[in-house]
Amino acid sequence: MVDAAPPATTLPGRGEGAHVNATIIQLAVSGALVGLMIAVAGWARIARPVAPLDEATARAVLAAEFPDLTADLLWIAGDGAGAVARAG
Repeated sequence: MVDAAPPATTLPGRGEGAHVNATIIQLAVSGALVGLMIAVAGWARIARPVAPLDEATARAVLAAEFPDLTADLLWIAGDGAGAVARAG
């Protein structure tokens, strides 16, 4: 005799549902952390304004960076964004 009953369907068991939930939570946390990293990278690009260098400020910065050397000659960029010094 042939069994005419439809095949039994299986629903996800308790273990499979927990696996799906864990995967969804992990995906959501990963997405939130990626968003946080993007926000920090965007915030880090916001530079605070810096006043242009004058001779006194440039000499003070160089003295702090190189305490053993004294700048004899000092060249400051036209826009005040940088300086080059020569010692000795």
